[in-house]
Amino acid sequence: MTAKRIASLVICMAVVASLAASLAGCGSTASDDKGEGAEPSWVQTELFFGRSIPAGGEVTEEAFQQFLEEVVTKEFPAGLTVCDAYGQQQDEGAPITKQKTKVVLLVHQKTESNEDAVERVIAAYRQRFGKPQVMHTEQAVEPEFFAGGVD
Repeated sequence: MTAKRIASLVICMAVVASLAASLAGCGSTASDDKGEGAEPSWVQTELFFGRSIPAGGEVTEEAFQQFLEEVVTKEFPAGLTVCDAYGQQQDEGAPITKQKTKVVLLVHQKTESNEDAVERVIAAYRQRFGKPQVMHTEQAVEPEFFAGGVD
């Protein structure tokens, strides 16, 4: 692994760790009973897209960028964050396997339509690239948005 790639990975890991630390323990201010007038709670969704194709090969940077534009951005046009990473796993008795990974962070309201959109993104990636690994995590957050250039 090159020094540039390691630095990129360290930066991505720092961003993810910083986000996780700043959002840890946050809960929704919305009513749990979802009564009339209750606003939907917010969640941070993390999608870990493995780039190794089971039949052989790898999802290229260009192919992932095209997927991001055609699928993810259309489902979540308000914004997202993408980090380069690598994942590894070890099945019992087998050597450790590693693969390049893309991590997509989404902060969105927890609604049925957004949950459906996450499922469509996962299904589209797996269909488009021959069923590579995908991991989906989600946690409650209380985001605070600051517009660029405005105090």
